[in-house]
Amino acid sequence: MQSLFLLLLVICGCHSHKIRTVATGFAWGENLIFDNRGNLFVSDVTRGEIYKIVLNQKNEYEQVLHIANFDAIRGLASEEDGSKLYGVGTLNETHVVFSFSSDEPYSFEIIASTPKVGNGLALHYKTRKLYTAAEGIYFLPYTGDVYCIDLDNSNKVTTIMSGLLYPDGLTIDQDRSLLYVAHLTSKWVTVYNIEQEAQANGFYAHNMTMIDDMCISESGDTIYAADYWRGDIISIDAETGQEYKLIQSGLVSPTSVRIGGNGFNKKSLFVTEGGSFSRSTTDRTVLEIVNVL
Repeated sequence: MQSLFLLLLVICGCHSHKIRTVATGFAWGENLIFDNRGNLFVSDVTRGEIYKIVLNQKNEYEQVLHIANFDAIRGLASEEDGSKLYGVGTLNETHVVFSFSSDEPYSFEIIASTPKVGNGLALHYKTRKLYTAAEGIYFLPYTGDVYCIDLDNSNKVTTIMSGLLYPDGLTIDQDRSLLYVAHLTSKWVTVYNIEQEAQANGFYAHNMTMIDDMCISESGDTIYAADYWRGDIISIDAETGQEYKLIQSGLVSPTSVRIGGNGFNKKSLFVTEGGSFSRSTTDRTVLEIVNVL
């Protein structure tokens, strides 16, 4: 009987990984980042807030409000050592990039502004350049951009790609200096060589319906991505977009996924749920898919 049950699981594609609730009370969890100092930061785009989450000595998650009063916060990134963190969003109807510290709640510094609102954020450690995608003008295709913010050159903002179809999530292969940009509706992933400052190649994320934010394995061979429309977390080959594997289904509008950082389970994937424009919504969560790596 047990053998039959296991066979049915394989045939129907069911997945029963252990899910642990990390944080609750979100309307639209949009992005998350580990700072490698034992902290996890999560943004709520609808409320314009950032929460700090730690795992205490009782192995319990604790969350506290860290940044507030933005119109929206759509992306987070961290220096490799966690000495400084970055966010992208809208403040007083201005599209901004800002820095903040893990030790100073409610404190931030605006370091740059972008022509359109950024969505997703990634930092290349070697060149100290931030990258963010702008989906463009809604309902008008091919109006999206990708911006570069050069932290070592007075935070200069340049447009490195334009005319894109709804670019959204970003991730960087630090060893190969490759920037991956997900196109929300077309399922296309653009690959950009940071050191050569040129597009390298690209691929379709096979079997996905709507690819949102993503992250890449330390080895650089696997991308983990959130399928916003279908409610799945999946993995694909980082060169071809194939070798699709369903990791977890049944989530509520997942928007981003990250591999656990210092102070957290590094064999787990951490996921934000989103999808509500109402500030009164409180049922979106941050989840840990336990020991799936």
